[in-house]
Amino acid sequence: MINHKEAVPTVMSAKPQPSCLRRQASPPVIPAKAGIYITAMKGYIYFITNPTNKVLYIGVTNSLIRRIDEHKSGGGSVFTAKYNCKKLVYYEVYPDIEQAIERETRLKRYKREWKDNLVNKVNPNWEDLYRNLASDPDVI
Repeated sequence: MINHKEAVPTVMSAKPQPSCLRRQASPPVIPAKAGIYITAMKGYIYFITNPTNKVLYIGVTNSLIRRIDEHKSGGGSVFTAKYNCKKLVYYEVYPDIEQAIERETRLKRYKREWKDNLVNKVNPNWEDLYRNLASDPDVI
């Protein structure tokens, strides 16, 4: 879907950009014990809906395929199980989980119409994007 690592312009502006829009050359490195370095985890925000597209759930994860599998099997969350939300209709990729959490927090404050517009721009038929996840290099 949207890879914010590539979608951000490289031109510097006079206005500081929010952290989720800053371009990073590579994921940040987190120091670990004994001099071993661990790369920060990617983050994903996603929208899933029910078969009639009436209910919209916004989530964040560090493993999109695993998390959608959980929702599809009925174990994702109480809310998604109750309202039968299993259809992935939108997702965004971030270089680290903190940026994804920040974006999810903002999206949850959006009006429903704004969220629908985000989906309509990239998935106008509200098709299930799950079957294409394995072929998206940003998700693996």
